[in-house]
Amino acid sequence: MRAVQGNGYPSLQSLIWAYFGIGQAKGWVKASYVDPRRFGQIVDALGIEEVPGDSPAFSRSGPTSESDRVLEGMTVPEKMFREDGRYYCPDCLKEHRYWRTMWTLRPYSVCPEHGKLLLRDCTACGAKLEPWRGKLVTCQCGGDLGDAASVPADPALTQPSMVIT
Repeated sequence: MRAVQGNGYPSLQSLIWAYFGIGQAKGWVKASYVDPRRFGQIVDALGIEEVPGDSPAFSRSGPTSESDRVLEGMTVPEKMFREDGRYYCPDCLKEHRYWRTMWTLRPYSVCPEHGKLLLRDCTACGAKLEPWRGKLVTCQCGGDLGDAASVPADPALTQPSMVIT
């Protein structure tokens, strides 16, 4: 999305069309999220030098689209991931202006850094945030996702619990 925004494209789909001639790019884009080779094609086409071993694309532990993903050296079941890119911490976006990998994991509902509930979608207009949108931290309505009011989480949700049996 940074490349889309920085190069003046209205959406990720339009960038994919311009560079690769693929009209229905949504599936292609989703696949690039979990296929480092495809993600590398985008990076190469844009002339960006990729740091080896530092790809934001997930690898798979097996050959199918249902194979576990590899995250920081661990295999994580496919069903543990969100596919929509809709959840975020406005405080993180305000501070860092980038999307965090942990927000893609279903078990996360609270930002571990700020202790606030992750928000979903644009709070200014209610629009669903799509992973192929054109701007990383701005909704199509112009609302800045970093300006959304954060909601403190119940402290019990952020405390580790130990069960002794």
